[in-house]
Amino acid sequence: ILAVGMWQSRVNIKGKDPQGMGRWTYIGIEGKDVKILFILAYRVCEQKASMEGPATAYMQQWTIMRHEGIKNPKPREQFIVDMTKFITEWQEKGYEIVLGMDANEPLGVTRNGIHKIIQGNRLTDAHMEKYGEKIPETYERGKEKIDHILVTERIYTNIKSAGMTEYHEAIQSDHMASFIYIDFEKLTGGE
Repeated sequence: ILAVGMWQSRVNIKGKDPQGMGRWTYIGIEGKDVKILFILAYRVCEQKASMEGPATAYMQQWTIMRHEGIKNPKPREQFIVDMTKFITEWQEKGYEIVLGMDANEPLGVTRNGIHKIIQGNRLTDAHMEKYGEKIPETYERGKEKIDHILVTERIYTNIKSAGMTEYHEAIQSDHMASFIYIDFEKLTGGE
């Protein structure tokens, strides 16, 4: 995550996944009457250790969890538990949340997946206003939206626009780039 220009001086915190698994990185910015935590995250897509190669993100996380004494590691499920807890801790410190992630799951598929983060932390899909139920797929070889920008209500009500680029338009990736444009003047009551 980068903060450039005038935003550099407003960064008050930065860090990464505290468990050392590389699942997310974050920065916090502070403005007049608002603190915002921006989180970029990746949730592994593989689901069984026996089917994965040793160098995959899934196996790296599985191995770390085994070294921590977890007998039957489940990296996808643990991501939900850890992310929910992480966001809750920052919300208790007064931060609004912007969570951008490759969740490898569409919203609403399971109550124990991404939906649990949304419910547990009172987040909203930032693209719902623009796209409604017709949100396009975000992965070139997929048929569903598996990349999300989830925000707290205060952020959601101050989004000027939201959208997605075409594949390979903003970045060379098999995923669409997603964006939101937050009206910071309205959000902070100043410049």
